[in-house]
Amino acid sequence: MFGFVSHRSACEALRLLDGNEPRWPEQSRQLPHKEGLILSQRDFARWERQVDLAAHGIVSRPVDLLVFSKDQRRRGKRAHFHVWGGPVPAGSMVRLGEYLLVSGPELVIVQHAGYQLKSQPLVKRFTRDLHAERDAMAFAGLDPHDAAFDHPWHWERTVRIVRLAMLVCEFCGTYRLAVGEGTPRYRVAPLTSKERIGQVLSQLDGVFGERRVREALRLGFEGSASPMETALVMMLTLPVEWGGFGLPRPLMNHAVNVRGLPYVPVSMEQVTPDLLWEDRGQGRDVVLEYDSDEFHGVGDDVTAAAQSRKAGEDAVRSNVLALKGCLCLRATTEAMRSVGGVELLARQVAFGLGEKLREPSKVEALRRRRLFAILTGREAEEAGKL
Repeated sequence: MFGFVSHRSACEALRLLDGNEPRWPEQSRQLPHKEGLILSQRDFARWERQVDLAAHGIVSRPVDLLVFSKDQRRRGKRAHFHVWGGPVPAGSMVRLGEYLLVSGPELVIVQHAGYQLKSQPLVKRFTRDLHAERDAMAFAGLDPHDAAFDHPWHWERTVRIVRLAMLVCEFCGTYRLAVGEGTPRYRVAPLTSKERIGQVLSQLDGVFGERRVREALRLGFEGSASPMETALVMMLTLPVEWGGFGLPRPLMNHAVNVRGLPYVPVSMEQVTPDLLWEDRGQGRDVVLEYDSDEFHGVGDDVTAAAQSRKAGEDAVRSNVLALKGCLCLRATTEAMRSVGGVELLARQVAFGLGEKLREPSKVEALRRRRLFAILTGREAEEAGKL
């Protein structure tokens, strides 16, 4: 019996992969209609005994599975069946075993873009947040009628694209978020590229959510090395009306050739700054390095010696870039703890680029706080403040 795992469940499995696993199908085709396909909760229970899902990172329930037609759609505590009646593009699924296939990173992004919005939870959350913000303003001695509020549908559409862009950054980057009780992974190969996602999307011919995927591809980045690098670059570059600072887009972890320069070690051929804005008429490149408390720079070795060695490497890299004529700025974990910290950093980057930040409106300032909470994983904390 075959299981075609999709959506959130496939995302969990992908976070444990190296990217070298075999792809399916060899040529574009539709899903099997019935032969050996899981079509009921009972089928799923039998299949689950046959396939060790947890070993592949699939730990959340219900498990998302694909079926061919609407009459096969089912919802249950153990499995949730989604309809995929169109073609499965060549190589868009990953085979993890004889009876287990999962949607590849390109397909997962398309699937996440296709979720339908439900109005009732949106309205309830909007009402809750508005009352909470008014209560907080009254407690602070401010006029609660001055509370900013955003249209729930508008903000939810923005959030969906932001989350898709975050997924693009992860799958096109060199890190993976934690699965279950595991830990994040760093220094891993990208699972896909923005070009490959676009190729798969073009084969689906008008699939629901296509617009969102294309917008996420426009806003997302390749080369991010950690979740906080993703949060930082998106806060800096997303439009002001979305809650960002509207700065130009940099290159992420882009190799800069320094071979043969007199002030670099003989063994050094290139350096890779975290964020690089190439010369925009200022006569210099601008570099932003993120000094993280995460240990993605030293792998699993978190000893004092490893951290000291990494700090030394970072210092050499910054010095080389500075001598090469770059304006080198640094971002710390402390700066990423608050919107105010990121704003100061954005002003410094803007000054280095010769840009001027636009001041946000009251609603845009509200969106900025909410965007920061989403990108940095502080949504529950922010909800408690409102």
